[in-house]
Amino acid sequence: MLTLQFLNAKHGDSCLVQWAEPTRVLLVDGGPGVAYRTVLAERLRNLHRPIDAVCVSHLDDDHIGGILRLLRDNARAVKQQLPQPLPIRELWFNTLDQLLAATPPALTTQPDQGPNVTPGGSHDLSADDVIAASYRQGNQLRASAAELHLDQPTSFTGLLRQGSRTVLHGLDIRIIAPDDAALQNLRAAWLAATGPPDIAEATGASFDDRSVPNLSSIVMYLTYYGRTVLLTGDARGDTILSGLHAAGLLIDTQPAHVSVLKMPHHGSAHNIAPAFFNAINADHYIISADGTHGHPDLDTLRWLVASRAPEHRYTVHLTNHITSAVNELHHLQHGNSFTIAVRPHNADAITISM
Repeated sequence: MLTLQFLNAKHGDSCLVQWAEPTRVLLVDGGPGVAYRTVLAERLRNLHRPIDAVCVSHLDDDHIGGILRLLRDNARAVKQQLPQPLPIRELWFNTLDQLLAATPPALTTQPDQGPNVTPGGSHDLSADDVIAASYRQGNQLRASAAELHLDQPTSFTGLLRQGSRTVLHGLDIRIIAPDDAALQNLRAAWLAATGPPDIAEATGASFDDRSVPNLSSIVMYLTYYGRTVLLTGDARGDTILSGLHAAGLLIDTQPAHVSVLKMPHHGSAHNIAPAFFNAINADHYIISADGTHGHPDLDTLRWLVASRAPEHRYTVHLTNHITSAVNELHHLQHGNSFTIAVRPHNADAITISM
């Protein structure tokens, strides 16, 4: 059995993947720090076993914050010569030292990063923007990993990049993104980010997100006994489609299909366009959001439903009750066969077992 638990990570992402017998565990992102204290830590304690692997998709606080706290709790126990409360076997994360080691000399000149990055410059950022784009958190994660000896070679060789692949206890894991260009941008921006981060939030039309951390998100395609899962982080839709094409998982003549699709960037319309939903569909669509920053955008919901035939049966899941999204989905249900599922108040996760 393959079981996915999409936790109530507030405005962020956190997904527990469990499979095999005895049960194996992969944690993908940890939400912001508050989600670790309210939901994630207890979930992990209740496993009563080590975590086989933890993957951090990218640097934003609403994905990395909970993982930082998880590692700090383990590091504190080690310093006190106590057993780690939530031991981890492998940490998957594209670190700055890996980026530096992997970048050929011919490519060390700074690539075009778009209008949102000005190395050494400054931006009028709110405190939340600064936290969300913090490269310093990436450095903190790397330091904590070293303390716990999690900087050792893992099931993957080198960077997690488009084309990387491994099998972890029977779970086939393909990395769909980032590609080499996105990793070069990440390297340059990370090196430039001394002191407060230099990344501003992107705004605009479809497929327009130019945030360097988002564009470097690790996108994972999981396969287990015919069941498929696409975990997208905050990646942009066209990046995901390009990676699926490169992996031979998407052809132009028909849409690809997965069992479960975690919607990119909490359902933001700045990361997706109608073409994304026309190219890939799912039995279960997961929107991990709580309404912060207007996520999910109502246009995203409209594009999703418009891409499916009225008779198609699928489920749109929300990790939190967001009135505008629920009302729009109920409106879109007229003449369509999809189901709406909102995480119950007495549950801390949406659970999908296949």
